[in-house]
Amino acid sequence: MPFGWGHVSKVMISPQRHPETGMYRLRKAVPTPLQERVAVVMGKPGKRIIELIQTLRTKDVKEAKRLMPAAMGWADGILDAARLGANPLTHREMHALAALWYQNPSGVGAGPYVSNSLGWLGGRRGHDRQRSRLAAPVLL
Repeated sequence: MPFGWGHVSKVMISPQRHPETGMYRLRKAVPTPLQERVAVVMGKPGKRIIELIQTLRTKDVKEAKRLMPAAMGWADGILDAARLGANPLTHREMHALAALWYQNPSGVGAGPYVSNSLGWLGGRRGHDRQRSRLAAPVLL
């Protein structure tokens, strides 16, 4: 019998249907050497994560298959971060990044004030008075 006959091999992970809710989800096993590091990346240090599970929020199999590449990218990103030894951000680092984003949310010369449907970001409707800089200084 030639090699490969009688064996089913999957090149792509298929969406799996949750037995109770019927929603499709991605389930990807975490390699044993990365289980503790993935737990650190996921913000659960001291534990082991043996499987990554991401819901696709759909009960339609065609839609689930369409959403699988994005979910696979999420899982691969977490595994890559674990391989590189990434750690979760501290509370202070999160505030520093939020301050940087607030100062320039679009990344291209938007400045600290971004107009939205309520006027200035965080303001009341019709409140167009200039505010002092609301973003905290970056403290790293």
